[in-house]
Amino acid sequence: GHGAYAAAAALVDAGAPVNADALDSVEGAISPELADRLLARGAEPTMRGMALCVAFGAPAAGRQMGQAYAKTHADLPEAFDAARTELLGELEAALADSRKEAAPAEPAEALAERIGHLQDFVL
Repeated sequence: GHGAYAAAAALVDAGAPVNADALDSVEGAISPELADRLLARGAEPTMRGMALCVAFGAPAAGRQMGQAYAKTHADLPEAFDAARTELLGELEAALADSRKEAAPAEPAEALAERIGHLQDFVL
């Protein structure tokens, strides 16, 4: 949750090393400020990371990743569409599975909300 992101921001501010793939495993609504800090400290802006930010309800952080990506890549729209399509497939499969399970790992509502965020996002 937000506590984990506050801790991450404190570590980054204290000079902790940042992995290049730090933004590929977003699991919540990361703030644009933390995304900026991570990008500034060496995290690579990836389309999977951007799609995850959007899915988790952090479109501003996703847009920052897109802007950083576009500085060195000319294929932002196509690359994001590919990442969005892949993540939508994963989320839709997880949603189908969650509806079959008595105690799903993730509630169907949360998965459906992420799918909606991805479908509604416009570059």
